[in-house]
Amino acid sequence: MFASRTSQKQVFIDNIEPIKRYNHEAHAYLHKLHPKHWSKHVFGTRAKTNCVVNNVAESFNAMILEARGLPIISMMEEIRKKHIVRIQERYTVMDRYDGIICPKIRDKLE
Repeated sequence: MFASRTSQKQVFIDNIEPIKRYNHEAHAYLHKLHPKHWSKHVFGTRAKTNCVVNNVAESFNAMILEARGLPIISMMEEIRKKHIVRIQERYTVMDRYDGIICPKIRDKLE
């Protein structure tokens, strides 16, 4: 269940004070900006483009290419197996990782 906008706003308000204690300048800078430019609680929830949907569909279709010609039950079983393998592979990689930020995000930040 997703948190309502009101509770997200309260979480934001509760968590901005530690920023002030940690870095007064950062807190002052963020207070000058309208929250819609940087705070999750006011971001829109609707997609602004259909590219996200198309990219997900294209990726999914590429993944199930081999299974698409099978009868429906066999096709669903192949898709299920592919998902299980993918989840397990990702779990195994991240289980060995000991960082606090996942590698892809860490690379983007660096």
